[in-house]
This record gives sequence, C-alpha cells and structure tokens, in this order.
Amino acid sequence: MKKGFLCILAASIMAVSSVPAFASDTDFVVSDGTNLDNGEEAGDNYEDNKPSRPSEGSSSSSSSTTTKPSDESTLPDTVVTVNPFKDITANMWCYDYVLDVYNKKLILGTSEDTFSPDTPLTRAMVASIIYRMAGSPDVSYSAIFTDVPDGQWYTKGIIWAYNNKVISGYGNGLCGPNDYVTVEQLASILYRYAGSPEVAAEITGYSDVAAISEYAKTGMAWTVSKKMNNGETLHPASPATRAEAAKMFSLF
Repeated sequence: MKKGFLCILAASIMAVSSVPAFASDTDFVVSDGTNLDNGEEAGDNYEDNKPSRPSEGSSSSSSSTTTKPSDESTLPDTVVTVNPFKDITANMWCYDYVLDVYNKKLILGTSEDTFSPDTPLTRAMVASIIYRMAGSPDVSYSAIFTDVPDGQWYTKGIIWAYNNKVISGYGNGLCGPNDYVTVEQLASILYRYAGSPEVAAEITGYSDVAAISEYAKTGMAWTVSKKMNNGETLHPASPATRAEAAKMFSLF
C-alpha cells in the first residue's frame, strides 16, 4: 500500500514539473528566465467595475475618412505551434492573436492553461501590458494617484504610463486601476502610445459610429485603419475583452 502511494506521489510530482513555466500566470517566470511583473490578473476584482471615460482626448487628425477594412487577412507574423490554453481553440477568431501576444510575453494566461478570452481588461492590466511593450524600464514611485500605492503588481506600469502621457487618470487624483477599459478607451490609449499619428478622423462602414465619444474618435479611427477592431460593429462603449485586446496588441 505504501509503495503504491509513493508511486502515485512520484508520478504527480513529475506531471507538475513537466508544465512549462511559460504557461503560468501565477509567478510570471517564463522559460528563458525573464521575470515579468507579478500578478497581472491575480488579485484583480472583476466584479462591480464599470467603464469610465478618461479625462484626456486625442487631437491629431486629417480631413479624409477612414473606411471599415475588408476581410483580408490581418494575422500576425509570429507563429506559435504550442497552445497552452484549453479555452483557446484553432477555430476561434482570436486564436492566432492570443498565441502571438502570449509568445511576445505581453498577455499571458489567467492560469497555467486558461486565457479567459471573454474577461474584460482593467486599466491596470492595460498599463502593465504597455509597460512590458516598452521593455519594463526602471520606474521611481511617486504618489500620483491616491488609489495606486507603491508595491502593487500594477504600480510600475501605471506610473510609467502616466509619466509618458499614455494614461492620465480621471482628474480627481484617481486612476481607477480596477475599472474596466472600454474599446474606445483602449483605442485611445494605444493611439497615444503610438505617438498620436495623423489619421483620417471620420469613420465609415460601421453602423454604430455615432456611439463613439468625441474624445475617442481619432483613436478609434486609427485602430480601424490598422484593422485592430473586431466584429461587424465597433461597440466603443463595451468593455474590451482579453481576446479583443490580444488582437489590438498583436497588430500594434
């Protein structure tokens, strides 16, 4: 009996040790030894967080129009042959984008084998992802926001994003790190991170263009021009899901 138990225990240990560290979002240590910010998803409260409009807006634009892109392929160049996520299958529209951002170490999983594609992003998550895109540079803490204390998993990302005028906050000393990010907010954030390039401000080809907030029109026009948006509608006020974010970050 004891011998059988030891055999089972040994097999269990071998099974656990065979899971690649790159597939885990609990400690953010990947196979090449890179240490990413701990807790991207862990500790986030997804309940009772409502989208909030940021205080800043986009300014650069041109007088022409941006038309809804055709259905031609916009798949990323990066190819990943191993899929660690049981909730991401090859027949899903987001499959290539999810594996691309996973391979780039921008967006990992919510567990070792789940990606949670329909889970909305928070402002803290977006700041942390962009911070990684920038190479995770050194950041000195300053009490810019009363709701962003030192030492949190998202602190460096938010401070860096604020210092680089990518995310500003709500104008009342609050950043709202746990607030959901809407599609138009994410578009505006990525547009600013891209340097606010000139883009045709008027969007055509979508039935819900009128739903875009005034501050977000240029940012949304830019993401449309880059074929970053997903779906037949823009749904600008809807919380951006992890799957939608995977496409936008993949095609950035």
